[in-house]
Amino acid sequence: MRSGACSGEEHGTRALVACSGASASAMASASSAPATSPEGDETPTSERSSRSARAAMLPATSSTHASMGLAFHVMSGIDIGDQAPDFTLEGTEGPFTLSEHRGEIVVLLFYPGDETPVCTMQFCSYRDTGLDGLGATAVGISAQDLKSHKRFTEHHGLTVPLLADENKKVAKSYGVAVPMVGTRRATFVIDDEGVVRFKHVNRLGLDYMDADDLRAAVEQATAAKASG
Repeated sequence: MRSGACSGEEHGTRALVACSGASASAMASASSAPATSPEGDETPTSERSSRSARAAMLPATSSTHASMGLAFHVMSGIDIGDQAPDFTLEGTEGPFTLSEHRGEIVVLLFYPGDETPVCTMQFCSYRDTGLDGLGATAVGISAQDLKSHKRFTEHHGLTVPLLADENKKVAKSYGVAVPMVGTRRATFVIDDEGVVRFKHVNRLGLDYMDADDLRAAVEQATAAKASG
């Protein structure tokens, strides 16, 4: 797990987007974009400094999602073992319909917003390290429109397709849309039969699952289906 929070620098500081290969202009753009609400999610008005750090082991995150959701008033949404709600959204690589990806593993990466410091670090990390060997199709989902997603993708050379959930309908169906806050950072791994096998809702929105975490989550999801 990667963290974008830096102790002692949580308010009023310029954000430095730690993306390998990112230009100075990209870093400046990310620093002026949304920062955090009182609950720790990125919202469109303040700024934050960011650095990366490893957090807790994956098996614990997937098993504690229910208590996290309760503590932060997240809608109950979808649990591990449930059929994943189908949807169709416009994306940077064309329309994406979940049910059309039966027969493959899909990773849904819900995130607060384009050009926010932590979100920029997250998707730049996938660009820099690659998701080779993931064994799954990964897509990002947030409430910005397709034009915003395309600008974000072009600005940073992102490699993960981004889907526009403008009315938050999909985020609501997965239980990761919070009133007055927005879309929570969350990861769902869906197996080749459309069943949710892994779920992690980030506690504060200041950390994210890096490429290694995603690979471990896919492995865990595959093992969960096999033991099923």
